[in-house]
Amino acid sequence: MVVIITAFFAVPMYAQQSGLFQIVGTFSNIPNVEKVILEYATPKGQINDTVLVTDGQYAFAGRIYEPQVVVLKVEYFADKESKRRPDRTGKDFAYVYVDPAVITVNSQNEFKKITVEGSKWQQDYTELMRGQKFWEDSARRVLGSFRDYQAKGDSVNMRRIDKDYMGAFEQRNMQVMLPYLKAKPQSPLALYALKVYAGDDVKNYQEVERLFQSLSPEVRQMPSGQKYEAYLKKIAQARSGAMAADFTLLDTAGKKVSLSSFKGKYVFLDFWASWCGPCMAEMPGIAKAYHRYKNNNFTVVGISSDNPDNPEKWLNAIRSHQLFWTQLIQEKGNVSKLYNVTSIPRNFLIDPEGKIIANDLMGEKLEEKLKEIFGE
Repeated sequence: MVVIITAFFAVPMYAQQSGLFQIVGTFSNIPNVEKVILEYATPKGQINDTVLVTDGQYAFAGRIYEPQVVVLKVEYFADKESKRRPDRTGKDFAYVYVDPAVITVNSQNEFKKITVEGSKWQQDYTELMRGQKFWEDSARRVLGSFRDYQAKGDSVNMRRIDKDYMGAFEQRNMQVMLPYLKAKPQSPLALYALKVYAGDDVKNYQEVERLFQSLSPEVRQMPSGQKYEAYLKKIAQARSGAMAADFTLLDTAGKKVSLSSFKGKYVFLDFWASWCGPCMAEMPGIAKAYHRYKNNNFTVVGISSDNPDNPEKWLNAIRSHQLFWTQLIQEKGNVSKLYNVTSIPRNFLIDPEGKIIANDLMGEKLEEKLKEIFGE
């Protein structure tokens, strides 16, 4: 939709109606701008609006369901010398954190260099993004060094710098995200900070659940807050203390095997794939634990994310790495969804009663846990 606007801007009533907002924008010393585009997501779908610019001014009106970030982009007259070029792309968009209010946006010299008034959380958004970018840029620099060492085959420095890479994300969480959500639980951005802090796998469920409950009722009742609460409830089904969900999959011989058939044993449920380097790096430790404790009421069940329609890579990995415990293959991630596995490797230790008693026992943690259980 293209809307032509006039140079006259009356103060509308949007701020007085729930969910409605208006952006009134101006810019100077940015020649030959033809259009401004507004983009943002809603529960009902993506919104894309375009307005033509009049005398360096533009305006948008819309409805949001909770405070959120929107993107403003500009397009230039195609027949002008200053039309959009690849080297200008980074200057041609800006992020605005929108409330149900009248918000003014002013740009000077570069469109992305904005000053915003009327947005309750714009300053918080800017500072949060700045802190996040600092540590994630640090992680990217470390990753570059890691790849240099990798090209040289320098495994010692690869292991050393890998800790720095993960450390950058830990610092982002401990210095930026966690302090913010604790300091401003009433901010809609606190939910964003919590999501970043928790990560995709939410490995520390109890802490994340506690932090979520510490947010204000208004934040928890936002559509995204309700969605995240439902997500946490789903995770609770696969956390320590929960009963392991049963399933039935095919093994390497095409025989149906159910998790419940192992009741009475400690089961190490390992989610992996032949193409997953970190998964394969865990296999020697799993094999060691399996052979040491397989006669002590302990077994391993592998759940592969390889393609079941083309299982050769899966079978070859089992043979070549001698992964001779129960190996099952899933279709379309059906068991991963049951256990909220969004990345691999992931694992769960299940007791003889079918209860999850530990998860993500990587490296030496598996053997340490088994020594604790079996006293050996």
